[in-house]
Amino acid sequence: MTDDECLVTSILPDTPLGHSDHTSIVFTLSVSSMRKTVATDSSTRTWYLWHKSDYDNMARFLDSINWSAVLCDHPPAERMWNVLIDILWSAITVFVPTRVSASRHKPYHMKSRDLRKCAARKRKLWRKMRINFFDPKARSEYRQCVHMWRQILRKHQIVREQSIVEADNLGAFYEYVKQRISNRTSINAVVEN
Repeated sequence: MTDDECLVTSILPDTPLGHSDHTSIVFTLSVSSMRKTVATDSSTRTWYLWHKSDYDNMARFLDSINWSAVLCDHPPAERMWNVLIDILWSAITVFVPTRVSASRHKPYHMKSRDLRKCAARKRKLWRKMRINFFDPKARSEYRQCVHMWRQILRKHQIVREQSIVEADNLGAFYEYVKQRISNRTSINAVVEN
């Protein structure tokens, strides 16, 4: 995963995904960011208005940079990458307008008390099974709990879908469909600054 021993600070086994008997791994990366971050309110989001961007002036700006000097001044690949990213972000900041809007998405909360209790029991049984990995009773209890957790979760999904259908609200229906088909994860490349 990395050739830098100091980058990964901890590696721990965790519960398996789905019906798999393979242990998932939780690891901690120790990376620093040279970019200043501004604390933003989680209820607001910045949108880049790419269709209103001034691409002609952005191209002039990027053409005006002495790329040979940039390459010579920053020979290591990591430093060159950081400089390139900084140049691109400065161009985006200047030539791409933004707007800030309130987020309509509420933070995710566990659906019900039953589901929270079952998830806590599942974690407890996983820890117990991890200690006694070849114990068939511990493995059986864990798998039964996983099955029950999935049943409860699916039951809540069915109730939610049924309420959307019964509401006869086309907007709510399309919003639900959009949530189901959109990719909500934004996993960026890991770059050490």
